[in-house]
Amino acid sequence: MDFAALYDRPLADRLETYLGVSFETVADAIPDWPLTVDVDPTVESLDAIPFVANDLAVVRTTPDPDPRPVKQTPEVITDFLGAETDEPVTTEFVTPDPVSFDTIGHAWVGDSPPIDANKLTVESLRRSLDVDPDESPIRIHVVCNDTAMRDEQVVSEYYQLNDRHQFDISMHTELSVAEFRELLAESADFLHYIGHVDDDGIVCPDGHLDTTTLADVNVKAFLLNACNSHEQGMGLVEAGSLGGIITLFDIADSIATRAGLHFARLLAAGHTLRTSVHVLRNHVLAGARWMTVGNGGLSLCHSRSGNPSTSVSSTPTTKPPTPKSKPSSPQATDSGLSLISISTQILAIW
Repeated sequence: MDFAALYDRPLADRLETYLGVSFETVADAIPDWPLTVDVDPTVESLDAIPFVANDLAVVRTTPDPDPRPVKQTPEVITDFLGAETDEPVTTEFVTPDPVSFDTIGHAWVGDSPPIDANKLTVESLRRSLDVDPDESPIRIHVVCNDTAMRDEQVVSEYYQLNDRHQFDISMHTELSVAEFRELLAESADFLHYIGHVDDDGIVCPDGHLDTTTLADVNVKAFLLNACNSHEQGMGLVEAGSLGGIITLFDIADSIATRAGLHFARLLAAGHTLRTSVHVLRNHVLAGARWMTVGNGGLSLCHSRSGNPSTSVSSTPTTKPPTPKSKPSSPQATDSGLSLISISTQILAIW
């Protein structure tokens, strides 16, 4: 192909020439598509379509989504525990069809929570438009309300492995209900919660914090690394968070700790919430039931190349190497919670 000659040709002629190249010629160079979105074809879903189109997602409709009970404990946890749990299933889930070709992300627009897909909400997508990068350090709260899971507290050091950014990380242990509520009302980029969630809410030493009762949450994104944290995660999104990572069903403490360390490394490397879950599920803990709610396309920071690595050790060290010194004045576009650009999604998520 004579590119020099094509350069001066009209756009229509150039396009015709490019389209004349056989698919087999370029097949090996075509990247995985960034996102497939299944949409429940209702009036309520229409408001999400402009955001889905902006992400250049493959859109599929599900004429009759059939919410149904799902096995409470996935096989990866059953195998670890050596027995089935007897707890009843209280939530019905939608199981979207597997994508028919390679895409990195899978999302769902509809009322019922999905299995193995990002539950998008229109409100969180709209709020994401109001997020502007700033020069302040990335503010992260690590909350551990279970001393038996204190090993996961080293995530504070994992987040700082990205030496392109400044981080302001605060550690909190045994927060009371009132203290946790106040923390969520403060402006922050990310919450990493380590502990337990039950039917009454997030477990605190003096009771439960039910996020579905909160009116105003100013933590932009979160990881609720606790059993059955879907409802509490949705409560955070509905009260103001943009998106987060939650669990479906029961998670053994040791597996939750392992996953929490991996999530910290992936997010610090520049992965989005959604791709972090994808990497964990496909490269670390097969069959794990973590998922994203709200805007799963959010990232905590950017990688140096714009192409975050998926290289994740299955057995992370207890303590990571000491991070290098942070730049004194990070670029405005590199700090805080930001949306990955469309070009990055298409060309360089991997």
